[in-house]
Amino acid sequence: MKTSEEIDEIAPALAQAQADFKRVQKSGDNKFDRYRYAMLEDFVSAIDDKLAKVDCAIITSVGKVMQMPNRTTQKGGTEYVVRVLLTTRIIHSSGQWIECVGYGEGQDRADKALYKAITGGRKYLLGAMLGLATTDDPEVDDDHNPAPAQGQSKKKQNQSQQQQSVGESGALFTISDVVTVKEGTSGKGPWTLSKIHFGGMEATTFKDEIVKVSQAAIKDKVQCHVEYFENNRGQLEIKDIYYPQDDAPKAESAPTGDAPKQSDDPLDAAEGVSVITIQSMTDRSVDMDGKPTTVYGLNTSIGRCGCINEDAAGVLANAFNGNVEVSVNWKQTPKGRLITTASEIPF
Repeated sequence: MKTSEEIDEIAPALAQAQADFKRVQKSGDNKFDRYRYAMLEDFVSAIDDKLAKVDCAIITSVGKVMQMPNRTTQKGGTEYVVRVLLTTRIIHSSGQWIECVGYGEGQDRADKALYKAITGGRKYLLGAMLGLATTDDPEVDDDHNPAPAQGQSKKKQNQSQQQQSVGESGALFTISDVVTVKEGTSGKGPWTLSKIHFGGMEATTFKDEIVKVSQAAIKDKVQCHVEYFENNRGQLEIKDIYYPQDDAPKAESAPTGDAPKQSDDPLDAAEGVSVITIQSMTDRSVDMDGKPTTVYGLNTSIGRCGCINEDAAGVLANAFNGNVEVSVNWKQTPKGRLITTASEIPF
């Protein structure tokens, strides 16, 4: 969040306006998935007259537009995904202002994806900046995950039989489909609930990186390790999905007296340079030599890689978010391939 140098006039004005804000209504009706949702008009109508009374107005600008990987629908169709960078500023008649920057993402069969991304981003930014409340919060609203219906116990039994017949959690599965089930916003920001079909089963996830790895696996026509668990509703949720390169067997040593077999694959070298695409990127904090260090894990076009260089991680994150290729220097370590440096590829 950014502000003008002084906010002594806009701050009390917003406090006065917020005292009059009501819960945002849900006038939108998704007949296909049978749930109601708050439209952009619902957000605007909840605040515009209250802000006007305290001499405040809102302006939104669209910055970077990013084309994300396409998604395959349950019926085999293709939908386009667009992510946009938005800046929303609240201005006061005194000239003071407060602004926030955030992302919006939209999915559709044609050019509507861009408009959905802008509309969704505007809603979420307004909600976050002004503390607007709806019942879309996945932590308190169970609309996106309804209670088991009558006959659910039989379905659960069949699901358990499927798990035993096709493989346990962590086994290799063929991912057949990724479907967006529902989108909303919570106090932590926008969220998307996705359903992933694999090995005759289906499981849900809120994690974008899992969705991206699944889409990449469908595109590459490879099996992935799928870790899942059963929640307290008797439904399956995805814990993690990763390419089989993560636990690929190491090459056996050549028999004594024989020269080791040389590989023509440049990725078998001790170090190298590659142009890669990134399917997912995660981070975790570990203790290294008594110092907290962030370790980044990446699923890439050359397999699973790690990175502990913050400068390289920043370039990798930009490449991942922008869905573009990036050039990396890497070396083999006992724990796998480690990216040491990364650089953007000019267009």
